[in-house]
Amino acid sequence: MSDPLTVAGGVAAGSVGVTLATMFPEATPGVMLFSLGGAALYVLTSEPHQIWKQAVFAIISFLGGVSFAVPMATIMAGVINSALSLLTPPVTIEVSPNIGALVAASISVAILLRILSKSKNGSLPGLDGGDE
Repeated sequence: MSDPLTVAGGVAAGSVGVTLATMFPEATPGVMLFSLGGAALYVLTSEPHQIWKQAVFAIISFLGGVSFAVPMATIMAGVINSALSLLTPPVTIEVSPNIGALVAASISVAILLRILSKSKNGSLPGLDGGDE
C-alpha cells in the first residue's frame, strides 16, 4: 500500500503542473521542458545566493523562457540568417521555439538583474534628466 503523504504529494504536484500548463496554453510541452532546463542551467551556473533568491530566480527564469520562446527563436533565426545570407547560394534556417525557450530562460534573469543594477545607479537612458 502507498503512504497517504506520498499520494497527496503526487496529487499536489500534478495539480500544480496542470495549473502551470493552463496558464500558458500556447506553450508546447517541449517549450515547458526547455524552459525548465534553461532555468536549471541559470540557477546552477549563477553566483551562489540565498536559497529563497535562487528559487525566485528559477521561477522568473522559467516564466521568461515560456513567455519569450517564440520571440527569442525569431531573433536567433534573424541573426543567424543574416550571416548565412552571405553564402552562395543563400541559406536560411528556422530556430525551434524549444531552443528559443532554452536561451530565453537562461538569460532572462541576467538581463533583469543588469537592468535593475543600472536603474539603481541611475545610468539608464532617460534617468539622468537630460533630453537625450
